[in-house]
Amino acid sequence: MTNAPDIRANVNKGKRDEVLYHSSVEVTEASTKASSFLDTLKSWENNQSLWRTLDVEGDGEWIQHGLVMDSLVVGHGGSYMPKVAQDICSCAAIIYCKINQRYATCTCVEKTLQAVAENYRTKILGGILAQLLVKAAAETMYASKIM
Repeated sequence: MTNAPDIRANVNKGKRDEVLYHSSVEVTEASTKASSFLDTLKSWENNQSLWRTLDVEGDGEWIQHGLVMDSLVVGHGGSYMPKVAQDICSCAAIIYCKINQRYATCTCVEKTLQAVAENYRTKILGGILAQLLVKAAAETMYASKIM
């Protein structure tokens, strides 16, 4: 017996009982799963500069447990000050666990085109930063089957 590839299809509803094929992709699993929250962040090779200012109490594994226990408070924000620099945006994210009272914080500064630098961009970047931290915890949790 051969292992058939795992293929996911995207379909659209047609007339009556028809389903119309749109596209498909073979789903592959990463060959290695990171074993910890910090290892997961390190495994994302294309964005290591994002984690230079990361400050996590302990090893960050408490974030996984906070997800499961629904005890995390996640905040993010951004700042654009055109009177200081018209091509610089900055953002920050914070995670706090109400149960074990631990924090994780991260900040990021982006040099961008003056035409796109604005407060909305900074808020979005802060939200993305926060979501990446939560994603790292969730991926590690999935890999270690805590869920």
